[in-house]
Amino acid sequence: METEDNKAVRSRRFDCDRCGGRGWVSTAAHDPSCDGSCFTCPVEEQAECGKCGGAGFLEKPLIRLWIDDTRDPPDSGWTHVRTCDEAVRAVDASQPERVSFDHDLGEGGTGYDVACFVERLAYDGKIGRFEWDVHSANPVGAERIAVVMRNADKFWSEQEKKQEQQG
Repeated sequence: METEDNKAVRSRRFDCDRCGGRGWVSTAAHDPSCDGSCFTCPVEEQAECGKCGGAGFLEKPLIRLWIDDTRDPPDSGWTHVRTCDEAVRAVDASQPERVSFDHDLGEGGTGYDVACFVERLAYDGKIGRFEWDVHSANPVGAERIAVVMRNADKFWSEQEKKQEQQG
């Protein structure tokens, strides 16, 4: 049986700007060097509506992100990344619904660096609110991540308040 979760693995949600149509658009079959003439262009993150021909943007896929270089995630429902760079790329390419942070990620960055990246995206309004927690054994690093993520929570709350006021 096809479920929303199964569809999200192989496709992305599409919302048409013209007619408001919604649907799933497969992204797996398209070449990254696409010139935009195909139905879905992964370079531009745009698609053409099959209903009215209008343009729209693909929503980023939802993920649960486990950031840890040594420990495995608690279950198979997590996207597991081990480095700061992998985590930043995963956040940039998706919309997390939950992130669990470790602080010490070996060489090349920390969970704190990832949290600072998220905080900046939240401040700029470029990422939606998500649930988060810190599972780091490093108490000082864990608190640094928590402080930054609480700031991100404040930015998300301010943006939500502005959206409510605008109607």
